[in-house]
Amino acid sequence: MRRLIGSFLLCLLYLGVLAQSNDEQVVVRKSQLIIRLDNDAFISGRKDRYYSAGHFLDYYQYLGDGKSYSLGFGNLILTPDLPAELPPSEIDRPFAGLNYLKFGFQKRKQNWFYEASLLTGIIGPKSGVGQFHDWYHDLANFPRAMGWENQIEDSFIINLESTVIRSIWGNGNFEILGEANAALGNLEQSLSIKPSFRIGTFQPLAYSQINGSRVGTRSRQEQFFQFGAELKRVFFNRTIDGDLISPEIPPSFESKDYIGELFGEFILNYNHFGMGYGIYYRTKENESARDQVFARITLSWLF
Repeated sequence: MRRLIGSFLLCLLYLGVLAQSNDEQVVVRKSQLIIRLDNDAFISGRKDRYYSAGHFLDYYQYLGDGKSYSLGFGNLILTPDLPAELPPSEIDRPFAGLNYLKFGFQKRKQNWFYEASLLTGIIGPKSGVGQFHDWYHDLANFPRAMGWENQIEDSFIINLESTVIRSIWGNGNFEILGEANAALGNLEQSLSIKPSFRIGTFQPLAYSQINGSRVGTRSRQEQFFQFGAELKRVFFNRTIDGDLISPEIPPSFESKDYIGELFGEFILNYNHFGMGYGIYYRTKENESARDQVFARITLSWLF
């Protein structure tokens, strides 16, 4: 009898856990907070080189019917190659610091994703990014980057961006995607295409972390690897083409018309928590610079 009662209780416990699991599967998750950190220090090799670091905090809210909005804050730290203190004549890319707010709207369907966003912010000394870079180097006991006094001058930034991602082909554990992006404003004017593929266990494109956020999903687990390439046609990039505070000291700069990027990234999402690690290779963005490698760490909380 005790064995029978014990078996019955274990059966009830199992059914309760299964029911709870099924309930969790059907509940739509409407909010997600995402932290993304880009840094060339996250991978072995040269530090403080061109795209030195980026810090981003984004919040997504699902509205229903495949729609969502997002609010984000971020900053970018861009420097020349700094293996040692350099005289101004050897600076191969301008110093530039940007702080911004970003407002976005997303539309999701089973096999495609669309986003329109508006970015506003400050580039230049008033952004405080140069001071933040010095503070961080002091905190970590790194030598300061000499040359922020020659950075891109102050300017208010406003930029519009549009992104479309399409699932071209997939069989459940392998998928080929195509992405197109357009940017217009006084920060960047560009067009790009980004083919990629992913392999593993993942959700449909509309509700997967691969589009930036999982809001609207009913199933919260993903484990996949993504690999891809981006080709960008650049018409204007203020972080390179903008006016310098002391233009007579550093050399003149001009952004290259075409830049390319290769990337590979692992994504792991389990229940509420998600994380990712990616490595990015980018070709040189102006003639006097060289190519670079940096890494990306992503942490997210779905609720």
